[in-house]
Amino acid sequence: MIRFFERTIHVLIVASFFMPLVLGKDSFIFPFIVPKIIFFRTVSILMLLGFSLLLIQQWKKYRIRPTAITITISLFFLSFFLSTFIGIDWYRIFWDNHERMLGLFTLLHYFIYYLVISSVVREWKDWRMLLRSFLVIGSIAMLIGFIQRFINPDFLLNRGAARVSATLGNAIYFSGYGLFLFVLGIFLATKETVSSWKWTSIALGVLGLLGVFMGGTRGTLLGLLFGVFATCCIYAFAFRKNKTVRHASVGILALVIILSAFLFSFRETSFVTNLPAVGRLVNTSISGGTANTRIMAWEIAIDSWKEKPLFGWGPNNYYYAFNKHYRPEFLRFGLQETWFDNAHSSLFNTLAVQGIIGILLYIGIFFVPFLILIRAYRRDRIGIHLFAIGVGFLIAHFIHNATVFENPTSYLYFFFFLAFVNQQMQLPQEDNGEEKPLSKVAVAVVGLIFLSVIYLTNVNVATANTNTLRSIQAMYRAEIDNMFSLYALAESAASPHQDDIRNDIARQINTVVPQYAEQNRPQDAVKLLRFAIGESSKNRTLHPLDIRVHIVEAQLLQQLGQFTNDGALLIEAEQILETGLSHSPKRQQIIYLLTFLKLQLGKQQEAISLMQSALSYDPEIEESWWRLALAYVEINDLDNAKQTIVDAQNQGIVFKGHGKSVVDSILGAAVVEIDTTP
Repeated sequence: MIRFFERTIHVLIVASFFMPLVLGKDSFIFPFIVPKIIFFRTVSILMLLGFSLLLIQQWKKYRIRPTAITITISLFFLSFFLSTFIGIDWYRIFWDNHERMLGLFTLLHYFIYYLVISSVVREWKDWRMLLRSFLVIGSIAMLIGFIQRFINPDFLLNRGAARVSATLGNAIYFSGYGLFLFVLGIFLATKETVSSWKWTSIALGVLGLLGVFMGGTRGTLLGLLFGVFATCCIYAFAFRKNKTVRHASVGILALVIILSAFLFSFRETSFVTNLPAVGRLVNTSISGGTANTRIMAWEIAIDSWKEKPLFGWGPNNYYYAFNKHYRPEFLRFGLQETWFDNAHSSLFNTLAVQGIIGILLYIGIFFVPFLILIRAYRRDRIGIHLFAIGVGFLIAHFIHNATVFENPTSYLYFFFFLAFVNQQMQLPQEDNGEEKPLSKVAVAVVGLIFLSVIYLTNVNVATANTNTLRSIQAMYRAEIDNMFSLYALAESAASPHQDDIRNDIARQINTVVPQYAEQNRPQDAVKLLRFAIGESSKNRTLHPLDIRVHIVEAQLLQQLGQFTNDGALLIEAEQILETGLSHSPKRQQIIYLLTFLKLQLGKQQEAISLMQSALSYDPEIEESWWRLALAYVEINDLDNAKQTIVDAQNQGIVFKGHGKSVVDSILGAAVVEIDTTP
């Protein structure tokens, strides 16, 4: 029985490698995330089931051993757990939203994944099989990325993007995955004794390297450069008496340095700028859109940490810290850059949400294996290849994570890597302990418990998510009764992501109602609005600091008030927006909505004062100028409206798009002398 359970766990580990390929194209909201997490959590629970039965049979052999790596990871999760119940929104911390699904509950599955692999997989022949499987399966994603980049840019929801993502849904995830596969391929090539597998490993490793560039992620490329540099330095030092290896290592180092200098020197040429990832890296500017907003997000993370230095705001609660410390300049780079639920850096994000304790333990997850690899090599416990390549990967992945955020796939390969390193450090263990027989009752009870967990936390989540999507699709087809029936099915699934389901339906109703109005279907519109308001109100109770919930509910109330001519609904919307504004006092989106609402309520001076405050927060925001001018028009003060436009243009503001249309409409045929001097 023991061998059977071991083999089963090995099969499940291989199955986990398929997780990056799992995609729910037409079946899930967030098709790149939800099915992946459900798949991985199911596999890891089944692994735990098999592992539990092994422990029952032979505890001494399979018990978890307190190694330095295991202790460090355990302490990190303990910090995560403590921050969960100290943080701002424990529900969001524990479950996260279904756009990411990386709450404490999911991360515990990765912890289980690490523990089971570390305890069960011991022999090199088994590790070799797993490493080969990971590389081969991962290469499928790289090939899909190749198709997207060079053959069909619309393949698998890529939507023509130059930076490909394959089945991962984000180019950042794809680049990081490619980096690991490159490292894995090179490492396997050093260990393979079969020529065909050696060359296969090299070829697939190179494909992973190509994936780094196809993903075009600057942080990953930077990590790759530092990782290669570190690995070559180790080889050059270790083989200082071997001229061939030493010269090869020094040659690669020199090539990296010379090539980097060349690319930087000619960074503005079309040849360099068109190179995937390279052009973005060498031409990075802190004044650019994404670079600028990410640096500001990091600064907000530091400000937030100063406010809660020990345990932070709680994992997945950066969103609340960001709202409180929001800077109006974010809007300079577009509305999409004003919503950060993550600091876009695992380091800064961890600092903000888990405090100084969390960030030290997070760094420790990298630093402890680093030290252990050094110590093991010095004591001849491991070979030079694992030492050099392992250290190179730790450095590369750390730098990669410093500029991006974790994702389901990055956790998969990193915890697998840590399990591999951890197991290589352990001395061979004798199969001590007598095998205890398993009763059928014990197997049935344990199996039933684990299967119940899978059903409640995964099957229910999948069912609710799928039916919510179908409900939304029915709504857009104007099938109201079908929409409500499908939503009822989603709700009855009792998913822990019920709050996400409410958000999804409320936001979509907020979007689709104007179409119903155009189709002369006011009764259906009112029915949808009342339903969405009720659902949104539940979320405002569950997440009282979530300003997006405040915004959506206020917009719904405003639309319903217009349909029903009920001024009380507008007053309620006003109160909700004012509460939201108290949580993020300088957020222009709320100010804009609240200004228009106050104009509807006849609170003219309050509306003007509000818009003037938005303008004072950042006079470079074009939208604040034309919205102030429009507010003056709404109160029949055309002179101040025109003067506002003149003042804006005198300050160098250039109106574009919708703003230009508004300005042109306000100016009309009147002759207005405008000084366009910067």
